Amino acid sequence: PKTVQQYYKLLQGVFAYAKKDTIGYIRTSPCTIKRDFKQRRRGIYFDEEVRQFISFACSQKEAWKKWSLLLGIYTGARRSEIYQLRKDNIKLDKDSGRYYLLITDEHESQKLKTDNAKRRIPVHTELIRLGFLEYVVECKERIIEGITSAENITRWFAKVVEQLSIPTTNEVGDIRSFHSFRHTFITKIRTEGKFDLALLQQIVGHEISKAGITDNYTHSSASIKRLAIVIDTFSI
Repeated sequence: PKTVQQYYKLLQGVFAYAKKDTIGYIRTSPCTIKRDFKQRRRGIYFDEEVRQFISFACSQKEAWKKWSLLLGIYTGARRSEIYQLRKDNIKLDKDSGRYYLLITDEHESQKLKTDNAKRRIPVHTELIRLGFLEYVVECKERIIEGITSAENITRWFAKVVEQLSIPTTNEVGDIRSFHSFRHTFITKIRTEGKFDLALLQQIVGHEISKAGITDNYTHSSASIKRLAIVIDTFSI
């Protein structure tokens, strides 16, 4: 909705210019009707639904389907960030012995939504148990291979929720999509864990909470060991 509103304002300007007395291309502007650009809230998935997604993912023969779902569930990363992951973005932290995902824009094919999006996400212990690290070894360059864009995940996921009979809206009208895995991840960790909120913000790529001038001295540099404690709080 925010993007639509920006385009609408742009079009208002274009047609207002075309209508000017000195221009006279048109007599009336089609952009005079007031529009409602309110965004519907994004809902979360319930534990039983997430378990359905996990079971479904593990049954998939195509690797990109399995790991796009599981990474969405266990990292809270955006769909585009998952799609862009490359083999050399899976790194080992020598201090903790824990593997992590480096969300970055270092490669020419990678783009990030914000500056805060560049971050490290410890690999969840459940992903390790499900064989993610072994899968990475077999990858050539990309982690999600066999598709041409993140939109492939979106279109496929629409069929998944229909197949699993999982509603795309909840009881209070919140919409649910692939991005709802991110909302679910953040909500469960924030409500069930006890730790500095800044650690969760670093994991999901949010700006660290406003703390006045102290923000200038607060950096997204928490150890993988500390971040791993937070991410392992996510449990289904």
